[in-house]
Amino acid sequence: MNLFEEIVSEDKQHVYFNSIKDDKEVKRILNEWAYGFKDRDGKFIKEFQTTFNSSFWELYCYAVFKKLNLKVDFDYSSPDFVLSKENINLNVECVIAKNAQGDLEESDSDGKLYDKTSLEEKVYKQTLRLLNSINYKNKRYLEHYYKIDNISENPFIVALAPFDQPRTMDVALEAIHMVLYGINYDKKTLMELEIIDVKKNENVNLELGIFTNKSYENIDAIMFSNVATIGKVRGMGETKNCIFHQRRFNKFSNKSTLSFNYRINNDNYMEKELMKIRIKDIAKNDYNNIDHKTFSKAKPLYSEGYKEELVDGLHIFINPFSKKQLSKEIIDMFTASEISVTTYDVKNKNIIKMNDTDDYLIQRFVERY
Repeated sequence: MNLFEEIVSEDKQHVYFNSIKDDKEVKRILNEWAYGFKDRDGKFIKEFQTTFNSSFWELYCYAVFKKLNLKVDFDYSSPDFVLSKENINLNVECVIAKNAQGDLEESDSDGKLYDKTSLEEKVYKQTLRLLNSINYKNKRYLEHYYKIDNISENPFIVALAPFDQPRTMDVALEAIHMVLYGINYDKKTLMELEIIDVKKNENVNLELGIFTNKSYENIDAIMFSNVATIGKVRGMGETKNCIFHQRRFNKFSNKSTLSFNYRINNDNYMEKELMKIRIKDIAKNDYNNIDHKTFSKAKPLYSEGYKEELVDGLHIFINPFSKKQLSKEIIDMFTASEISVTTYDVKNKNIIKMNDTDDYLIQRFVERY
């Protein structure tokens, strides 16, 4: 499958595809992801070139399953992935949260104007869009998937990624925590707060915490990443002239760690030093504009070089009320690969991390210059 053999005219190409189609390093990694993937309906390449995000997310998920040494059975037309390994069998259906009708698309060039939108408004919008996507797949399960033997017998996971608004990475994990467990964090104390519902409009309130009861018992877990973007591809490769703003989990503090890494493509010593100064000035400006009540500074704050792993920032959120609980073998498979696994303590009503993975990626921005 040749992702980059152009089959649509340039005016119909998605802005992201157009931006990477001549980038050898990005193409190399994406072709590695796609190796062995089968286009079952003959539409994948066209969709990758025209709508991009949903196809990109599916490719990313496929790359993760290969890393986990899971075999994909492409003989099934649905769900997206029927997976097996030794005594592990599970099914994964991919979906992305898109922008609401009339709202700016995630890739919209006017996204810079979106910087003026408050974080609370961004979280609110993403919460609605994530709920909408999960609800769609839940209905699809009840109408279709449960009739298929391999799904009805084995765990069913929804793989979900947010592409619902410009600068969607600003939201980090706030919206998904609210959707699944009805929990957010007080910005001053960093203590967990229980959130019961969210207002869709003047007449409709939507229930949050869908994994705190049996309302979504057919979905056994959500696989989620807010950093599975082109930025991840650049982080995994060797793309030069980039600044990586990253926030990572710190198990020794209630504040996550913030740092800036950069790559420079310049062999001239003096020009390289001047470029470092310029990058640090850019990073300092961003750092000074951040609310430090929820962040801590890395040591060092700025450093040259950056390498991101495929599963950095990937999360498995378990539904404790599902009909088919994930087996210990499945959970161990995820935790052994340093994928963050989270569940919900029904008795104490709080989020529980099932593995003690330190330094996992929460948020990442890439600035090219």
